[in-house]
Amino acid sequence: MSKTGLIIARYKRHALVEIASNESYLCQFKSRSLNPVVGDKVTWHKESKDIGTIEFINTRSSELKRINSKGKPETIAANLTQLVIVIAETPTPDWFLLDRYLVAAELAYLQATIIFNKVDLTKTLPSTYHSYENLGYPISTTSAHTGIGIPAFSENMVSQRSVVIGQSGVGKSSLINVLMDDNIQKTGNLSKKSNLGKHTTTTATLHRLPNGGELIDSPGVRDYAPYIEKNQQIQQGFCEFSALSQNCRFSNCKHLAEPDCAIKIAVDDGKITSKRYRSYKQLFELQASFKSHRN
Repeated sequence: MSKTGLIIARYKRHALVEIASNESYLCQFKSRSLNPVVGDKVTWHKESKDIGTIEFINTRSSELKRINSKGKPETIAANLTQLVIVIAETPTPDWFLLDRYLVAAELAYLQATIIFNKVDLTKTLPSTYHSYENLGYPISTTSAHTGIGIPAFSENMVSQRSVVIGQSGVGKSSLINVLMDDNIQKTGNLSKKSNLGKHTTTTATLHRLPNGGELIDSPGVRDYAPYIEKNQQIQQGFCEFSALSQNCRFSNCKHLAEPDCAIKIAVDDGKITSKRYRSYKQLFELQASFKSHRN
């Protein structure tokens, strides 16, 4: 008999499916074309005591996609509501990477929250940090070490299914441990139920937070470039472009070399930061490199 379940961990050729009773089953895939990810709701059937087969993936409400090493789109996680982007003074913030994350959130219609971690080691916040606050993105400061900002951060995760992303070394793991009360379950232990689960490496895991939120920990967002099908979508990822672009001379303006471009005028006038516009152009170049790689 077919049942429904939630993917809470994904391995190379198998996935861990959880059902309403909180029982979990290590499942294979009915066909090679199936590629479930953490957060997916799936239909599956039981094969034996702790083993099952996933039959198909239910419709997704949202997807976080990236470009993989082959220049192809790859879904990292499904049915999310929020991206939590962590930065810190050390390592030096990669603002272009931050902008790529924000573009992904905008295109997937996800809430984006920016966290400046290790605030206990920072004398002053970088001025660039405040420019994102001016764009309307929720911004918080935290310290996993001292607990500064952690209650508000935890409250922001309530009723959300979030992915925590950011550069290596900004303290993502420490923040996750604090949210989990240092009690992150190792899904590798769950795989011992079956020989199918041995010698596999998890690529993503869903954790349930004490406050009721859900958090997906995925290595697929460490070095991230969003999947963008058409170049025209790039500007949709920059929230400050939306209203101003209506004033461009050409309706299909790319905001690069076209005359009478309202976006370039706004950059000259200081209404759009030169850093954000530079990120916009860099994303165009990045997309071009991916397309040439595919060809």
